[in-house]
Amino acid sequence: MDDPNAVSGFAFCNIVQSVLRQNFAQVQTFTCGPTSILAAKSHLDPAGMIKSSLQLYWTGTLPELSNEHAPCDYIREEVPGVIPYSLGQPGFSGTSSCIECTPLQNAGLQFMWSQTFNSMVNHLVTKSCDSKVLELRFVGQSEYTSVRAEAYQFSSPWAMLQGCDKVFGSCDYKSVGVDAICAETVDYDNCHKLLQLPDLNGADIKTLEMLFNKGGKSWDDADPSGFYKEQFEEQAGPGGRLAAFMVSLESAQIQLGAAVSAAFWPSMDESAVRAACSASGGALLFLYASALVSPGDENNPFSGNLWAPKMEAEMCNHWTWLEGCDFGWSQDVVSVWSWGQRYYMTRAYFLHAVQLQSGAASSPGCGYIPLEKPQ
Repeated sequence: MDDPNAVSGFAFCNIVQSVLRQNFAQVQTFTCGPTSILAAKSHLDPAGMIKSSLQLYWTGTLPELSNEHAPCDYIREEVPGVIPYSLGQPGFSGTSSCIECTPLQNAGLQFMWSQTFNSMVNHLVTKSCDSKVLELRFVGQSEYTSVRAEAYQFSSPWAMLQGCDKVFGSCDYKSVGVDAICAETVDYDNCHKLLQLPDLNGADIKTLEMLFNKGGKSWDDADPSGFYKEQFEEQAGPGGRLAAFMVSLESAQIQLGAAVSAAFWPSMDESAVRAACSASGGALLFLYASALVSPGDENNPFSGNLWAPKMEAEMCNHWTWLEGCDFGWSQDVVSVWSWGQRYYMTRAYFLHAVQLQSGAASSPGCGYIPLEKPQ
């Protein structure tokens, strides 16, 4: 391209349309963490979001992201917008051809935003930008590469707080499951910080999740394969991040199984859901994704059925924005933004969407970060 500003028209149009419509499509990109922050900011402060988006477009970063919080330059070498061309490749939605297919990761605001914040987290964790760990899922990828790309994009509660603090100011993660574990320890504050899974990147977190999703209780039960086998052997061994995390848990007298259970298993009761709903800006919500069955609408919210998820699929794996709740005489609705749209559900369904190992029903939420509307 001879004109370095030729893309500016598309960029401005994409930014304004995306912010005002809040149609950020992150399906199968595994960037739900930063995308939920993007959706919340766009709704609560659209003018501020457009300003930040233009800063990101023109400078490649945001004023709030500097020093150890700076994103890594290598993310600008990524190539979004590639369209899949055969069955089984990420993004393929056709039958025998890909006329109907769309890029799995579009060029535009959602791509810029998610890679910027995920890169920031990896920079914080590894203290380096030398390793190009973030990558997109694209056509022709091997299963190993696709799994690796998915893993590094995942966001822990600690990672979400890093982004939330930069966008909304001081943020706090709240979890009934975490509170229950930490109430039994001698140092509640230290326990609460540890169970936000600090100083671990997405691949570390997904390795933990894979271990316990298969019923493991300790390192001795680990039987990972492929990319996760490599990640486990590197990070659970001497000098690794998972090994350091284990030492911190032992020092705090917290069992590894209890820590992962508190972090990943649904525990939000009605009181916690009401508290999340009462925040003036809604809440960033960590939940079990399969509970979002059908979008419904405000006048006809999804009310569920006798369907119950399998136990091994119940671990929280998705970040959304809980827009709010309308619990009254004429309305009984929970509104959650995810995957470019809003999901309207009845309170009764949302509070009993998943079945726990004990047999009790629970909301699909593990925890939340309350937000306040900008003044």
